Amino acid sequence: MKSHLFQKTARLALLLGMCSVPVLGAAAAAPGPSDLTIDVLWLMPPNGSTVLATDPINVTFRYRYSKPAGDVRIWARILDTKFTAGYVGVAEPLEPGTDIITRTAYLTEAGTVKTISLIAKDGNSTEILRKDIPVNYTFVPNKAIDALKGDGVGSKIVSIRIAGGKNAVHRKGVFVPVDVRYAINAKHGLIANVHPDTKCAMTHAGLFAPLFGNGIKQMGFTVGEKCVVTKIKLVLWNTVQQKVYDETVEVNMTYTD
Repeated sequence: MKSHLFQKTARLALLLGMCSVPVLGAAAAAPGPSDLTIDVLWLMPPNGSTVLATDPINVTFRYRYSKPAGDVRIWARILDTKFTAGYVGVAEPLEPGTDIITRTAYLTEAGTVKTISLIAKDGNSTEILRKDIPVNYTFVPNKAIDALKGDGVGSKIVSIRIAGGKNAVHRKGVFVPVDVRYAINAKHGLIANVHPDTKCAMTHAGLFAPLFGNGIKQMGFTVGEKCVVTKIKLVLWNTVQQKVYDETVEVNMTYTD
């Protein structure tokens, strides 16, 4: 059975709160070739609230752009490294135009959040806009979540197979599939994460449902600039965002124009 907690978090990311408080904020203009702007409309729950760990903070905003002419993805992130944070991934990219959408982030432990960042990347995984939103949320312990922190300990990623191999040469912006063989023993399943350990612009394929048992899942990543990637991170997270497996694989992957 899939994790109720995971499904709840993902579902809430798509909902607008019925009781919301407007948030004042000017549009942020994107640098370079992008004309993306973002106007934050409201937060749910209201700014200043006290919530349980893993309760979602929904940011609703209006975006508008005509450049770049292709796809853009936008995430809400809590970047304060003092706390363990999570966010809901983006399944479908945005297209040029305008719309009102919601993105979600949260803490998985007790703590305070002073900034939520909206981060936009283009089809080459290059960051084209970051808008920092001042907030004041307090997350308090969640006993139901604390009871699940050990779920999945002992699980592992058995092996990976990277398309083209560990020493391949790729063009920047090309998606590289990675087959992930896993062995998972977790009541609520685990989320796998496979991504280059690099400061170069990149995005990676995320999962929207946890994995169970033994199997193979195709994932992958995109590096958006000229770069040499020397390490790939393999991570398993449980449904309360606790890391239960962490491995680094040495590679020598070159990205060119």
